[in-house]
Amino acid sequence: MLLFKKLKSQTGALFGMDARITLAIFSGLSVIAGTAGYGYIQQTQVTALATELDNISKAYTNFQLDTSVNTNTFSDLLNNDGGQLGWSGPYMIMSSENHVSFGRYSLEYGIEMRKIKGRSPRPCVNRRDICFVWAKLTEVPANLAASVDEHIDGALDEKGSPDSGRLLVDIDQATDKATLYYRLTRK
Repeated sequence: MLLFKKLKSQTGALFGMDARITLAIFSGLSVIAGTAGYGYIQQTQVTALATELDNISKAYTNFQLDTSVNTNTFSDLLNNDGGQLGWSGPYMIMSSENHVSFGRYSLEYGIEMRKIKGRSPRPCVNRRDICFVWAKLTEVPANLAASVDEHIDGALDEKGSPDSGRLLVDIDQATDKATLYYRLTRK
């Protein structure tokens, strides 16, 4: 009975309960908003990297049209250290081969490897080989590389491997980093 009299004499208990309910609701909403925000940031990184690779492809095409040269030197797209005739770049807004967030860019000649999972393009050796120019980017987080691959090439192939299409992904299991190979054009 004494307990009942104490509870009856307390005031403002209902406000305290309302405040706790409101706090719980706002806490739940902040968790939902945080999760959605993280997904949005991840998708933004995927789109940004895919757009950057596409811009490198366009820069290489413009370099090729201006100079009539196939190059495997990434800096040729940024400056004319090679002294190419007809060069009217820079073809990209970058200061060096170093990526802002990941490793380095470079250009390579190679053949697409479709049957060997997780392999980089094989070097061009035979005249019969269909050789391509590839933009290579190192030290990309593996989960981001897989998302970029799906964004560029669509769903992974029927075996679930990232080794076909315009973007090849070579994952180093020890470091959980990937090297991306983006096919620019035929050599």
